[in-house]
This record gives sequence, structure tokens and C-alpha cells, in this order.
Amino acid sequence: MIKNVRELENVHIFLWLLKDICWMMNYRTSGMIVAIPTLTMAVYLTLITIKNRPLFLPNLAVLCWISANVSWMIAEFYAVNLIPVSLSLFVSGIIVIAYYFIKSVYTGKTLKPITNSVSQVLNHANLRK
Repeated sequence: MIKNVRELENVHIFLWLLKDICWMMNYRTSGMIVAIPTLTMAVYLTLITIKNRPLFLPNLAVLCWISANVSWMIAEFYAVNLIPVSLSLFVSGIIVIAYYFIKSVYTGKTLKPITNSVSQVLNHANLRK
């Protein structure tokens, strides 16, 4: 069983890499299928950390990045022009992570996560019933 947010993030990285391999090998169906849990995991990680800014902002940037990545993959697979969508999502992710770094590194106020425990993060975010 997954016990902390880092383990969830590692599962997400596995899914992301699998999606990118499918994209690189031009396996359209597999790439699209794997994109669903990859995006779902990014959304989930973002939602469960929404009240924990040191975890939330990087997860939000990753959500922007993987969303841009998936839209770019779709654009290449199906010859549709989604490059403006991808670009806006990439830029959004850069803005979010830049804000995070400015707040944590350059102000001297290190943003520390409240916890890495999934159950504590869910309780803190009021997402657990």
C-alpha cells in the first residue's frame, strides 16, 4: 500500500515515462490509454496537496506540464493544432514553479511540507470522509 505522497509521485513518474515511451514509439492507442491514469494521478496529487503549499505548487506545475505534454502528444498523433494549448500550459507551469522558487528560495522563507503521509495530507485537505 502507498503510504506517502512521495510514493504516489513515484507511481506518477512511472506512468509518465510509460506514456512518453508510447509516444516516442508512436503507439497511439497505448499512449492515449496511459495518458488517462497519468493525468488522473497528476490531478489527484494536486488536489490532495491543495492546502499544503510546499507540496501543492510543485504538483500544480507538474499538472500543467503533463497536461501540456499530453496535448502535444495528441497534436502529433492526430495532426491537430494544439500547440497554442500546450504552450499556454507549459508557460503556466513555469509561472507556478517560478512563484514557488521566488517565495521559498529568494525570500529566505523555506517552504516545508506539512507532512508526506497520504492520510495526513488527505485529512488536512478535508478530502477523506
